[in-house]
Amino acid sequence: MSVWEEPTVLTTFQRVDNSVVLVAVFENMIAAIDPLKRELMTFNTTNHQKVVFPLNRMGKPNGIHMLSADTILVADHNYHTVTKLNLHTDGSTEALWSCEDIAKPSGICTDKSGLIYVASYTKNIYYHQMVSQARQYRLTEGSIFFIHLKE
Repeated sequence: MSVWEEPTVLTTFQRVDNSVVLVAVFENMIAAIDPLKRELMTFNTTNHQKVVFPLNRMGKPNGIHMLSADTILVADHNYHTVTKLNLHTDGSTEALWSCEDIAKPSGICTDKSGLIYVASYTKNIYYHQMVSQARQYRLTEGSIFFIHLKE
């Protein structure tokens, strides 16, 4: 029988509608997006440092994935984009690139070879060789985007 430790509350989010808090983890870093405030909060579980990043230029962040302790992917449902953000310790962000024309992206993840997968509310799969080139494939079921970006 496993014994669980008492959970630690890192922060609390207000909930007034059906919006959900998005969470991602990379090693000792936790990232969470508060959809009501449109803020990204990172929390270091080692030194308990918390940093809040405003996401003013985002429409509706609907998926996040941490690539490193200071780099995150955000899927924006309203603006139909996936954006790679560099997170600075002063609470500012820098957009490193943005992949546009992805219809209603939501969940996002990567594999060990660096490929990016984005779930969507549509029935399309997108394969991106570079940010500016895209091929679209229509599916009868499912909704996964496949993005391969060379940096």
